[in-house]
Amino acid sequence: EGFASDARVALNALKDQQSKSMAKSQQSTDAVELLVAEAEERATAVAVAKAEADVKRLVAAAEKKANAALTAANAEVERLSAHVGAEKNTADEMVVKAMEDLERRGGGGGEKENA
Repeated sequence: EGFASDARVALNALKDQQSKSMAKSQQSTDAVELLVAEAEERATAVAVAKAEADVKRLVAAAEKKANAALTAANAEVERLSAHVGAEKNTADEMVVKAMEDLERRGGGGGEKENA
């Protein structure tokens, strides 16, 4: 009976040691998982910060291009407006000249309407 009792005590000690070892192993696993999760969070934060910086850079470049296009469009509008104004002035001068020619020839514009 002494042998069986000693064997039982040794077995219980082994089971206790195994439980403690498993608990330590689980703690180590939990610690590693926590470190991995923290590393993933940091990597995600770095990736997000990089993406935000890229977006800001792209937006700034797009705004710069849009402003350049707007400036060019405004210059073209000004150029076309000046051209239209010059054409209108030329047309007005031609109308005045034609009216003067008609008056010199004695053609009073309303005679044909009454006929």
